[in-house]
Amino acid sequence: MTPQTNAEFLSARPQYTQCVSQLHVDEAVDWEATHGLLLRAPKADGLGFVPAPVALGPSPIPRREFDKVAMLQPVFNQLFDRVSRDHEFLTSTLESLGSSDEFTSRVLAMYTRQRLLGVWKPGVVGMHRSDYLIHAPSDEPEASPLAKQVEFNTIASSFASLSSIAGDFHRFMLAKTEYKDLLQSGTITKEQLPANESLTSIGDGIAAGFELYGSPSAVVAMVVQPNERNIYDQRWVERRLWEKHQIHVVRLTFGDIVDKCVIGDDNRLFMGDKEIAVAYYRSGYAPTDFPSEKEWDGRWLVESSRAIPVPSLAYHLAGCKKIQQVLAQPGVVERFIDDQQMAELVRECFVGLYPLDNTSEGQKAYDLAMANPSNYVVKPQREGGGYNTYGDDVPKLLSSLSDEERRGYILMDLIRAPGFNNVLLRNGQLVASEVVSELGIYGVWVRSFRLLIVQQPVRARMCGSSDKDWRPVSPPPVLKLELYDTEGHMVIDDRFMQFLVIHTTLWTEDQSEELTVVELPHNTNSKRISAAAKCRKRGVTQFGYMSTEPGRELENNLLGDYSASSSIVEDVVGERGCYFVFPNLSIRLEGRYRLKFSLIKLPSMMDGYNAMGPAFLACEFTDPFDVYSIKTFPGMIGKPFGQTLVTVIWVSILIMV
Repeated sequence: MTPQTNAEFLSARPQYTQCVSQLHVDEAVDWEATHGLLLRAPKADGLGFVPAPVALGPSPIPRREFDKVAMLQPVFNQLFDRVSRDHEFLTSTLESLGSSDEFTSRVLAMYTRQRLLGVWKPGVVGMHRSDYLIHAPSDEPEASPLAKQVEFNTIASSFASLSSIAGDFHRFMLAKTEYKDLLQSGTITKEQLPANESLTSIGDGIAAGFELYGSPSAVVAMVVQPNERNIYDQRWVERRLWEKHQIHVVRLTFGDIVDKCVIGDDNRLFMGDKEIAVAYYRSGYAPTDFPSEKEWDGRWLVESSRAIPVPSLAYHLAGCKKIQQVLAQPGVVERFIDDQQMAELVRECFVGLYPLDNTSEGQKAYDLAMANPSNYVVKPQREGGGYNTYGDDVPKLLSSLSDEERRGYILMDLIRAPGFNNVLLRNGQLVASEVVSELGIYGVWVRSFRLLIVQQPVRARMCGSSDKDWRPVSPPPVLKLELYDTEGHMVIDDRFMQFLVIHTTLWTEDQSEELTVVELPHNTNSKRISAAAKCRKRGVTQFGYMSTEPGRELENNLLGDYSASSSIVEDVVGERGCYFVFPNLSIRLEGRYRLKFSLIKLPSMMDGYNAMGPAFLACEFTDPFDVYSIKTFPGMIGKPFGQTLVTVIWVSILIMV
């Protein structure tokens, strides 16, 4: 029977002996050593590794709460993905910290710089861990035990590998010993030990990002701290990447990246002759990871390149405690989660979270913490509980901070998790100890999209300069944008797609020169001029107006509607999709060409009034096609435009409007 109240939960827990002398440690230590449940030994010990600290027996969690938070992990994954994509929310929330947190300010500045430059990444990969404590105070016996979220980690979420192996360790101990020497009362069954796939899921998530990058000969860079002791947790990820996916991994610090890596052609990051597809951060979450400007330069080298960082700068910022505090405010979660029932379940995981700034709410929270410090935790914008302040230390910390410095912290209600007497295996020795167990649920979120040309242009007749003499490319190009979730299912995200446009330019067959605008030929020896080069010379972009230089007659070679907005419509078999249609593109000069389609996200009100302008997302070239003279043109492709596939889509657009 599942415990329904705090009293039932506390009384149903098994009781472990605290007399460690009757327990045998050798078999447990040997199992750890033979199964990779290890840490790198301190240098002073002169040993290669030591057994990882682990509880000899499992700690109890109410099944109902475990099942609930496991079910909610994909919802939290999507919640923080959407937060990361809401530029206005992300920046305005973190800018409220002012100058109180230099580290967060620098990450935010790097994010802003990256966004301004329009750096394109082939995909987004998130490795998350949502941490919980069971709130079950003994002085509230009739209340229900509830899993309450401590934090949501978005960068360098560690111990995915070792925690999975720890579950195997407990299953081994149960099968081998039935815990007869450890158990004083109660029972433990194999059904109570849930499966844990985090040993393989992290590597598989990185591999998904690697596949999105699209370069099979590339490598994954695991960005680590110098003298890393938790190396075996990381080695299991490397092993999965190689044995399952045949992906090589190189280990680099941020300093190593500066010394060994360069950005080459097409904004690709190289270490020697090795192209880096994914940079998986197991470092970078704290100021201590950036002791000098060199480390910041190393991170920027990754962020400014085509390589996929795990996490992205936006994901890193979304994990700040200030974001967590604002999400707990009324109505904010609902901004990002459409399903009201799911939004309510997410809210059930929150405890009270308050600002500590100079607002009236912040001053009220400050007064409460000073008066009753044992009820609260003070948190900075950092991953990990080691930075938190509890109990009698709370007034000391708050009294030492200026008003500006306090803005960098939040206040959180203390989760009253009950202690539990367990036996710990630490440094090869058994130690009886009261523990408070934190439950971490890992999640992988992969956001990817594909821009597909579902209808290629084949040929066209050269047109005149008059609107009456346009000769559309045949058949008209049609593109489809496919957006995928973690499970590989295609999704329609209206809030994202409504701000997308595709801009068209015309290029040579070998893609070496843009011919959207050319110098008109006055004789047979006239030379075509690169529009891109002209734009650079005149200091304008290809998206802006180009005037003719004195003595040079530059005119459009590509005519028609260069840009198309997205339309969510049904195709001929009834499947909804995001399409871009170009029905009237015409070309003036005979030749062999390709069209280049650039996917761009326009700024929206959600991006705030200080939005950085359009963001480039992806591009695709068509297959080569020919533009014929009037005498040599063989005719249009297939049926008239009104009866093609495009017409079905185009008519759908008109009907929907």
